[in-house]
Amino acid sequence: MKPAPTFGRRGRTEQISAAPRAAAAAPAAPAITMASLLAAGDNDAPDALRAAAALDSRVALVGEAEMMLAIGPRWPAYRLTWIAMRDAPGLRPDFSFAAFFGQGLWLLYRKNYAAFFAFGAVSLAASYAMPGQRGGGVAGLAGELLIMVALALLLGLFGKSLVVLRAMRIVERVKAQNLSPGETAGLIARRGGVSWVAPIVATLVVFLLIFALLGGALLLLGLGGAIR
Repeated sequence: MKPAPTFGRRGRTEQISAAPRAAAAAPAAPAITMASLLAAGDNDAPDALRAAAALDSRVALVGEAEMMLAIGPRWPAYRLTWIAMRDAPGLRPDFSFAAFFGQGLWLLYRKNYAAFFAFGAVSLAASYAMPGQRGGGVAGLAGELLIMVALALLLGLFGKSLVVLRAMRIVERVKAQNLSPGETAGLIARRGGVSWVAPIVATLVVFLLIFALLGGALLLLGLGGAIR
């Protein structure tokens, strides 16, 4: 037999206050985020959601303060390129006159050694494969000039993206080591930034090679004249 309901002031107060107490006692459900879905390995999550979760994690890992250290001088000129690449991975055209005119020396100055060697290999391969290059003459010189201009334009368009991509990788690898904030900042600054040593050394090596070739050619001409 159910107890009779109470209609007094005390009974109504107890009935009304019971619901808020029960709601307060119930634990809050954990929030479901894109990162939690990715960490849990939910195979039912849509590919777009998982891609967004991965991008969200990457954005959280690479911040603007770390990118400033990794880029070094002229960070404001690279900021918009970084924002575009952060939101959608991939190279973004953003012309740089320094990259267009400096080319290989600019890559060395930006400590992008991998891109420097790749740029040199592509230049040599393109020069060798150019029709009329082996025969020399005006056609060979025109082909060489065309290759140089085309490669300079490509580097001018995507040079900033190459620098930003390298800086993002530096930040990701350094922060993955879980160092202290001071050690992280110092290591990012040492691995990133710029360096005048490499372009100066490369310029000296080029001049030494030119002088060696000229000296060898003069020596051969002198020996040829003495033999006659």
